[in-house]
Amino acid sequence: MSAAPPGRAEIFDGLAELYDEVRPSYPASLVDEIHERARLLAPAAILEVGCGTGKATRLFAARGHRITAVEPGPRMATLAAKHCRAWPAVQIEIARFEDWPLEERIEASGCFRDRVESVHPWTDRRSADAYTRLLRTHSDHASLPEATREALLAEVRRAIEAHGGEIAVEQEARLFFAFRRD
Repeated sequence: MSAAPPGRAEIFDGLAELYDEVRPSYPASLVDEIHERARLLAPAAILEVGCGTGKATRLFAARGHRITAVEPGPRMATLAAKHCRAWPAVQIEIARFEDWPLEERIEASGCFRDRVESVHPWTDRRSADAYTRLLRTHSDHASLPEATREALLAEVRRAIEAHGGEIAVEQEARLFFAFRRD
């Protein structure tokens, strides 16, 4: 019997180091908006679900918050913990959120109101090599057979080089949060 193909979480975890190196961090405007809308004053307690390598975690830790971050990928969580060593109030837990022993399940608690969503766009300019390294961290590309993936990335690299050697990648971070009911 053959093993099941890896899911997105396993693919991302297998690319943890590359993901950490080439994926952009979040814009400061996202963190500013969270502080403003949630009226966060340090040290607030924050639960982060799916922290990856800790890119957002570091931004909040640097502002003095206590953070418990839950990450299913062991390699991603290890990198997050390494990056957050300077902040003793940051704890990284290796677990799927659905399996994490949370005393009061946030989803079903009914304790939150006024769900807010906002979008923070920015443009990330990349060379052909930097962009193809970034594409390697996308699970759809990482799950392709190696020969197919390498041929695709070579063509992408050639196309970028043929059009000036740089590509502007439109990025966006979507922020979802809710306020605690009082």
